[in-house]
Amino acid sequence: MAGVRWLLRLIAAAAVTAAGSESQDAGSVGAQRNNWAVLVDTSRYWYNYRHAANVLSFYHTVKRLGIPDSQILLMLAEDAPCNARNARPGTVFNDRHRRTNLYGEEVEVDYRGDEVNVENFIRLLTGRHHPSTPRNKRLLTDSSSNIFIFITGHSGDEFIKFQDWEEMTTNDIGDAFKQMEKQRRYGQIFWIADTCQASTLHKEFYSPGIVAYGSSRKNENSYSHHSDPEIGIALIDRFTYYALDGLQRMSPSSTETLESFTKWFRNDLLNSKPEMRTDLFGRDVGSTLLTEFLAANSRPLFQSNLLQLASDPRRGLDGLGTLGSQRLFGARSSERCLSGLSPKDGAGEASCSSAPGGWSSGGDASFAWDSPEVLLQALRSILPPKLLQALSSMVQGTGSPVMPHLVGAGAGATEGLGEAAVWLLGFAAVTTAGALLL
Repeated sequence: MAGVRWLLRLIAAAAVTAAGSESQDAGSVGAQRNNWAVLVDTSRYWYNYRHAANVLSFYHTVKRLGIPDSQILLMLAEDAPCNARNARPGTVFNDRHRRTNLYGEEVEVDYRGDEVNVENFIRLLTGRHHPSTPRNKRLLTDSSSNIFIFITGHSGDEFIKFQDWEEMTTNDIGDAFKQMEKQRRYGQIFWIADTCQASTLHKEFYSPGIVAYGSSRKNENSYSHHSDPEIGIALIDRFTYYALDGLQRMSPSSTETLESFTKWFRNDLLNSKPEMRTDLFGRDVGSTLLTEFLAANSRPLFQSNLLQLASDPRRGLDGLGTLGSQRLFGARSSERCLSGLSPKDGAGEASCSSAPGGWSSGGDASFAWDSPEVLLQALRSILPPKLLQALSSMVQGTGSPVMPHLVGAGAGATEGLGEAAVWLLGFAAVTTAGALLL
């Protein structure tokens, strides 16, 4: 037992050291992992088709840049894909060539139809839900979260309409943000409104850490861009169209800033003058990257070419029975295979590709924990380099047989290393790494 306690203390101490070191790097990838998006279409009726296209266009953008569905809250007031007047049922397009269906199978709508109302939007922001509200309808943020909020619809001077019969004022939104601040539910917020008189919606914001951008000023309208003669309706608004023109060229490593974002728009093309409010933000928008809000750069937990999976449950980790990799590291779609557990998903039931080295497509798949070589490879892919270095430096001079194998040993380096020691180190290290990375 003394050896067990020593090893656990070693892992914990090194984790604290590595975490403290990484926390000092404010601009690091690790500081940008907790990004969320709230995307709201407030308009009902078929003639507002373009508002659904606006919000779905931003949905695909943030998803392409790495924010998973588990951290995207999508609110669609009108079910345009299923409207009887839709000449192409089950689809939403934002260009007249109809290249991309924005409403494909991968779209996950969290609030739809009558669920999109002022009360639910305010509850979503403030976290004041009924206890029975499912996790996919909750904004599970904290004080380290960067939140991107995009809202589109019809609005006037200091108010926006929901469902064409209910209004939310700039005071309502500002007060909700103040509650979020007091509850430590955000670190920074980037608010974009594509509506008429959009800049009036952020007039009464008064909480720190918020930067807001409206597509039009007071007494100005926001206009649609183009229509499709077959669908018979305008497909997208001008502000969103020109925003996407720039966003589609971005990657998670792009260096576009909030300031450069404002330069994508020409007043003569929009027929309006977008306006940004920065006095609450407390940072230079010229040095704040767009990807701090629109992208996720989290480090993969595993690389498929470093792991072997076995479908035989008897090869699972002792003590966990047939608890397989899908329940340990669940994912709902193939694009989340390497992103680890997400706050909303819980244990995944679907699976990723069954290609060699990938997740199993079913059954009680589990890691081949009885192979020390496989385990050591896995640990080297899981643990951050700083944690490995900290562990190595703490055991120098102790004669420990463990760290040389973990830090840099190659094939066959596990000779003489007891299987129990490997298992114990793996369990402790995975637990520690999970706490650091998730």
